[in-house]
Amino acid sequence: MWNQQQAEAGDMRALEEREARRVRETRPWRLPRWRSDAAVREAVALAVRQVGAQLLEDFYQVLRARVDLDGLMPPDARRRLNSLAWRWLERVTEVEQPWFDAAVGDLLRRMGELCWRHRVPMDVVSAGVSQLGHGIAAQLLDSSLKRRDMLAAGHYVGSLAHLAQERLAAAYSRREERGMRAAEARGLFALGQNMAMERERQQAALLDWALRLTRQVLLSAPRWLVPLESSPLGLWLRHKAPHLFDDAAELARVAQALQRVDRELLPLLQTTPSGMPALQQALAQLDLALDEIRFHLADLFERTLMLEAGRDALTQLLNRRFLSTVLNRQIQLQKAGRSPGFAVLVLDIDHFKSVNDRHGHDVGDQVLQQAARLIVQHVRTGDFVFRYGGEEMLVVLTGVQAGEALKVAEHIRHRFEATPLALGQDLSLDLTVSIGVVDHDGLADPQRLIKRADAALYEAKRAGRNRCWLAPPEA
Repeated sequence: MWNQQQAEAGDMRALEEREARRVRETRPWRLPRWRSDAAVREAVALAVRQVGAQLLEDFYQVLRARVDLDGLMPPDARRRLNSLAWRWLERVTEVEQPWFDAAVGDLLRRMGELCWRHRVPMDVVSAGVSQLGHGIAAQLLDSSLKRRDMLAAGHYVGSLAHLAQERLAAAYSRREERGMRAAEARGLFALGQNMAMERERQQAALLDWALRLTRQVLLSAPRWLVPLESSPLGLWLRHKAPHLFDDAAELARVAQALQRVDRELLPLLQTTPSGMPALQQALAQLDLALDEIRFHLADLFERTLMLEAGRDALTQLLNRRFLSTVLNRQIQLQKAGRSPGFAVLVLDIDHFKSVNDRHGHDVGDQVLQQAARLIVQHVRTGDFVFRYGGEEMLVVLTGVQAGEALKVAEHIRHRFEATPLALGQDLSLDLTVSIGVVDHDGLADPQRLIKRADAALYEAKRAGRNRCWLAPPEA
């Protein structure tokens, strides 16, 4: 097992060293050399060589005790993590090599990103690294080091483990934030598209490709057939569909059917003479493959159109029936450690009833539309804005730390105060908003969270309107 791990790590070492030449960190990690002399470092290296296999076995036992590792990571990913972990153990005990240089930083970054990609929680990875350090330290107790050198070696091993945990956590959190932002941005992007029109366009593109191909085959035209992946539909599937549908499972099935068309059926159609029964059989198989593509595309679009139906007709904001889904998703992300937190803002247009009474409901509708646009302009792409009811709107701020939401709310309130709403016919109105703010504390359920935001809004209005009010933490 140990020789196999060394061989697998050797394959990765060449790749790592090539990539390390491209990495130029301004402040590469260095562990101060005065903390341990050569004898201490050699004792640590010897300990790793003696119990390396057991160290990795204990590392995986810690991971498996906390998560279903085999379910999260397929065999090839586990082999890669195994090689990365062994490479780290090997590199940090090389006496003559610079400690924690750019190459080691890149190695730890890969480990962190690999664990993130397969949803192995960061606290579990950190516990595994701690176990590696404990295992090395336990082996050192059986060495012949003097007391002073033993203490120095223990400090050395602990420093290596702590620094590795910091770099792994940094890589994990960067990927988590990027992934979260990208997923939320893709979700909102999908909601904003005219999916009904897009569905018709792609169905027409598939039909057009099929008709052109059939005409070429039946008319015995020169048999250079355009692959489906090179058609407008194929280009759309490759470049745009993954963003619209967030890499849904149906896309993989469409890709498989498309590859079968291009790699199996088109060569058969190109080489089979006209009039042969085999040609009719190939065309029948092509129809079946195209029917499969149509079926999966229809399913994808149908699901997205259901999301699009969650829009408010007047403001084009999301409506309330989509709210619980979004809040539950944010709570899950925070509980899983994949988001630093989120917050809820409830906004109410001050004295909106007097606008309706004085100017009529048409003007009131215009005020709501412009207010919605103003809010959307001053939140991030990954945030969610809802028409909550009447003149109230609700914002879910994603990926925010405690205290950040109040700053965002103040910014929105200030933009309303400083921006007259132009309503045509030489009419403009100076309006303000009151905002209730609540940070999710990791405990409240969605309904309780909204009630707290509503209560904070009530306090803001009672205190004079045109202000933000942060809900106090629950006792």
